[in-house]
This record gives sequence, C-alpha cells and structure tokens, in this order.
Amino acid sequence: MAEHEKLEEKKKTSLEESKTLPILGSDEEKKDKKEELTKPMERNLVLLFAVFGAVVGYISFLIVSPLIAFVAAIIIYIVAQTGIKAVLKLKTGKLLSGNALVVYFVVWLVAWTLFYNLQLIASY
Repeated sequence: MAEHEKLEEKKKTSLEESKTLPILGSDEEKKDKKEELTKPMERNLVLLFAVFGAVVGYISFLIVSPLIAFVAAIIIYIVAQTGIKAVLKLKTGKLLSGNALVVYFVVWLVAWTLFYNLQLIASY
C-alpha cells in the first residue's frame, strides 16, 4: 500500500511541475523565434534566389569554360547570401543555406543547360 501511495505522489508532483514550466522556454528561445522569417518572407527569398539562378545561368552560358562558370555561380551565391543577410539583419543563414541554395543551383543548372542547348540548335 505504501508503494501505491508513493506512485500517486510522484504522479501529482510531475503533474504540478509540468504546469509550472514556461511554454516558450527561456528568453533566448523567444529572441530566436522573433528572428525567424515569416512564411511569405521565406517564399519571396526563395523566389529571389530562383531569379538569381536564372540570371546567373545565362551569365554562365556566356562564359566559355564550365569550371569558371561553376565557380562564378558559387561566388555570386555567396555574395547574394551575404548581402541579403545584411539587409534583413539575420544572424543565422539557416534558410539561405537550405531552401534557397537548392533552388538557386537547380534553376542555375536548368538555365545554363537550356541556353547551351538553344545555342546548339541554332547552330545547325
């Protein structure tokens, strides 16, 4: 019987402790929440990097060497990411390193390939 009472006491104390815990956590977590981007802002940034990818894809088409074109694409991405982080005053580039990176390079590769193939078709 004493064991049963101890179990009930543990349940009560754990239930009381869970009621007193803060919902959002510490002040640092609250600051991090404020720093995160909203969904429309995320979408606009990804679209912006898609446009950057298309423009850089055309510029890469104009560059003769594929290696130089690839290096130029990487450098332009890093410069654009740094500029956007400075303008939006972001401390972390979590979104810019994830979603935007993938979109940028996929659109860049598709645009580069498209312009290259259009040149081949036009040369026949």
